[in-house]
Amino acid sequence: QDRPVVTSVLSVITKAQDPKVMTFKANPLPVRVNVSSGEDLIPIQVVNPYNEYGVMEFGLFGPEVDMISNSIAGMGVGESKVLTYPYAGQMSRKMSIEQFVNITGESYANVQKGDQVPLAFIDQPQIPLDNTTPTSYLRTATVVDRDASNITLNYGYPTVEITLTKLTTS
Repeated sequence: QDRPVVTSVLSVITKAQDPKVMTFKANPLPVRVNVSSGEDLIPIQVVNPYNEYGVMEFGLFGPEVDMISNSIAGMGVGESKVLTYPYAGQMSRKMSIEQFVNITGESYANVQKGDQVPLAFIDQPQIPLDNTTPTSYLRTATVVDRDASNITLNYGYPTVEITLTKLTTS
């Protein structure tokens, strides 16, 4: 929907100027060139300048970071690219009204198609034996469909704009 989700550029957030749009500020993301992350979820620390929640953990999926890693090969410092994530449309979840309210804490009556809602993803799909609480990571989702009993959310981001700001060797 052409709205930023996570950026390391503060001016991108200030251009949006809409506190209802969840746009998060992060530090630049270090990514190794042509190296798979090997992780399902990669946490990045973010803040939303319009709220008082402080630092939160935002979740990027491994394939998203891998796409960035593979795309920066050959780029020069200061060069930008817009990447298209081919699986973004498949990243959706249909749920009942009860599930939606329990997961998001949002009032179903006020949510409309096109709205942005927070979702949490956990790093451990299995319940640990020691009864510890798994770490959760925030993502935003867009309401793509809703009726009297169900809602469908898409949590995929179809495009990523990257700018190579620094290049180091290891």
